[in-house]
Amino acid sequence: MSKTTDVNATTRALADSLKSAMTKGANGGYTAAETWYGDNLPEGLTVEQRQRFDEHDSSVTAATVLALGELAIPDMKDNAEITEATLSVNLGANRINASVLRDYTNGKETYHGHAIASYEVNSAGVNRGELGLAMTAVRNLADDLLG
Repeated sequence: MSKTTDVNATTRALADSLKSAMTKGANGGYTAAETWYGDNLPEGLTVEQRQRFDEHDSSVTAATVLALGELAIPDMKDNAEITEATLSVNLGANRINASVLRDYTNGKETYHGHAIASYEVNSAGVNRGELGLAMTAVRNLADDLLG
């Protein structure tokens, strides 16, 4: 028997709403109604506002990679021991991470200055810790049903 993991009421309500908006596809693929996110924004926030943040974050992500590469690649040229340069830009609770690799091999081809970027989402405010609780709840469910 697994332990009980209680997420907060907001997480529970959103998960229940999302489950009702999901459609099961083939081989474990699920889809959510396209409007679900916008339909579940907190009062006072709009999809348009979120899209403006997304557009800005896309520009900041591109700028992060470009700035890192423009500073790090000359350093790599001067110092052969530098094989990877990294940069994180904080966006409140979330973060944009970038890496520039001196050399990256994909199959038979080697690329110089290969860049990788990611957007890291972290719990914030009253929802801090909710992702960890949700992950534990999923593991507990899997232990109960699959283990």
